[in-house]
Amino acid sequence: MSVSLAPAGAIMQYRPGATAMPHRHPGYELIYVLSGELETDDGTYPANSLLVMPPGSMHAPRSPRGCVGLVVWEQPVRPA
Repeated sequence: MSVSLAPAGAIMQYRPGATAMPHRHPGYELIYVLSGELETDDGTYPANSLLVMPPGSMHAPRSPRGCVGLVVWEQPVRPA
C-alpha cells in the first residue's frame, strides 16, 4: 500500500467530547472551524476560526461541545 504525499482535504466532525490522538505535522495543516468549538493546548477556536499548524508542530485537538471543520494538510500526519 502506498501513501500519497500530495495535499489533501476533508470535512471533519467531532462529536461532543471527542479527542484526536497526539500527532505531528511534517507539512502545513489548515483547519477552518465551520461550527462549534475546537480546542488545542493553544486555546479554544469558535466557528469562523482558522488554525495554521506549521511543519514540525504537534497537537491533540479536542472538542468538548462538538464541532465541524474543513481540514487541509500538505502531508499525512504522524503519530507523536
